[in-house]
Amino acid sequence: MSVGIRRFASAFAAGFCQPSLLAVTIALLLCLGGIGAACLLITEAKLTGERVAWYALDPLDDYAFATGTALALRAQPPQGPAVALIGTAAMREALIPDEEIAARLTNRVGTDVPVIDFMSGGQSGIEMAALADSLGPDFEGVVVLGISLSRLAADSSELAGLVREPRLAFASAAGDAEIRAAGFSPPWHSGIYFLDNYKFFVARARVLVGRVLGGAVPVHASRTYLDRAPADARQWETDTRILQARLAHYAERADGNLAAMKRVIGLFPDRRKVRIVLLEIPLNPRAVSTVIGPELVEAHRARLRAFAEREGVEYWDLNPVVLLGPDDFQDWAHVNRADARERWTAPLLDRLLPLLRVPSR
Repeated sequence: MSVGIRRFASAFAAGFCQPSLLAVTIALLLCLGGIGAACLLITEAKLTGERVAWYALDPLDDYAFATGTALALRAQPPQGPAVALIGTAAMREALIPDEEIAARLTNRVGTDVPVIDFMSGGQSGIEMAALADSLGPDFEGVVVLGISLSRLAADSSELAGLVREPRLAFASAAGDAEIRAAGFSPPWHSGIYFLDNYKFFVARARVLVGRVLGGAVPVHASRTYLDRAPADARQWETDTRILQARLAHYAERADGNLAAMKRVIGLFPDRRKVRIVLLEIPLNPRAVSTVIGPELVEAHRARLRAFAEREGVEYWDLNPVVLLGPDDFQDWAHVNRADARERWTAPLLDRLLPLLRVPSR
């Protein structure tokens, strides 16, 4: 290597490692320029509907896909009665895909019945409220809210991580209200979409670059338990410990969590336009008899029936109707057989039909 090249390399390295005012200024301007470009280029419209798949971490990124659906609803609300399904993966895995539900309801009602799938793994009260809020004031039809023993035994402290690192990329007054009710402060909203949701995009920056460079864009895998092997002894024991520890606090936390559910119900005050259903998740009879206890299950059902009557909503528990068996489950609550999904979905559709006959505005 010649002396000239060595001197140039040495000078370049020294300048690179010893920041100057000029270098810092240039770096700062580049950084601000990048943020400004992101604010201009990454807008709600870029994530609406199927476009959100570009930002999904993988096919299982429920909250990215839910964000796309919510933003699409804001841009173009459904016309006429629709069905919104909002709840956890246990609710989702017991049902046939939303496209099939929509097709069957449309065929039986005689008019188009859109089905909005807002079911997601580990869904919190904050996320349920935000997703329900995204339906908008003009929504009409039926809102089905998943309910369970586990949901009523949830601790508000579990929400701290979701406040720090939101999984949904849109602002919601109802979601912010749940954050406050849990004792936290909601994030400040600037009104600039990228800035208000930057954590969502930072978490997905690497996959987005990969997609731009030619990586495959994922398709949402909304049902993942079908034909999954039943829990082995080790998984069952682990799940049992977690569930028992959670349900030990059911009595002290149930009323507070029902108050959160009441706030979600309150988003739809007109019962002539929107009917609300609280849908119990399926329960593995083995878990009922050996982990949860029949007494707690019956007390829970009585609590929900009384709550539903007070609030003027429906409470449906299909467990005594469908009578799923232990072989229909992967674990304590997730259905893993296609025929079990059909048996669980059929009575739900039968009950939804009369509720869909609501008058238009």
